[in-house]
Amino acid sequence: MIPFTTHGGYNIGSSFDTLEESCEGCLILSGFSIRGGYERDGILVVIDGEKEIKLEKGVKNGLAA
Repeated sequence: MIPFTTHGGYNIGSSFDTLEESCEGCLILSGFSIRGGYERDGILVVIDGEKEIKLEKGVKNGLAA
């Protein structure tokens, strides 16, 4: 398993640790996290531009591992 997550600025927190605890005996490779889209004052800010390129590269690198 290759975990990845997007977040609104708080990084992964305990997400990957929780995954490891929940999936005992699973092969879990190094994870990937990127600050993604978020909603602020009713405006949805999406992953685009440089963030989109970084996310795509990170996912492809993770899958190639």
